[in-house]
Amino acid sequence: MRRSVFPSEATLVVHDQQSWLNLWSQMARNRVPTPPAPAVDFTQNMLLVAAAGDRPTGGFSVAITEVTQVGGGLAANVTVTSPGSNCVVTQAITSPVQVVSIPRSNMAVNFQVRQEIRNC
Repeated sequence: MRRSVFPSEATLVVHDQQSWLNLWSQMARNRVPTPPAPAVDFTQNMLLVAAAGDRPTGGFSVAITEVTQVGGGLAANVTVTSPGSNCVVTQAITSPVQVVSIPRSNMAVNFQVRQEIRNC
């Protein structure tokens, strides 16, 4: 049975190439051939990762919707969207993840996750 990289909701910040390559190899491990990791210039950028965790069907998504500076840190708004009860979805376990590149910063990142239901 396939084990997800993120079985539950998770957020993280990636500051270096080796951490990115390790994460990418896990995220892409079921794809044949494994695609190369997208290039990131970690001298200028860092990555924010948000995962919705394993979900019982399709129709779920996760999005990093905004990153702002608040005081001495960064606030990353994350929305985890679930399908409404009337939505037609695939009957397959999914594990939505979003990775975004932002300008490199030494400030702490505070992820603010909210749940949303999308009615069809």
